[in-house]
Amino acid sequence: MNTTELNTLLAEVDKAIDAAASNGAVKPVQLAKIVQVREQMVYRYIADKRIESFETPGGYKRIQAAKAKAWARGYLTRKNDRES
Repeated sequence: MNTTELNTLLAEVDKAIDAAASNGAVKPVQLAKIVQVREQMVYRYIADKRIESFETPGGYKRIQAAKAKAWARGYLTRKNDRES
């Protein structure tokens, strides 16, 4: 994937995260679907503190949209670098 394609993908991911965000946060399941990874991976990254999250009063995990975008950008960029 060239730089233009990567930038286009990252822009689409940012838009998808913004669209999925409720009160400025996304669910781990939503982030996994947007980035096209397994839900288990996102939850593992949260448990390992590689993705910063918070809990709702009901005990559900949420990720601030800005943090989700930063993680997605880093993950997709590293993935692209490995595949190049």
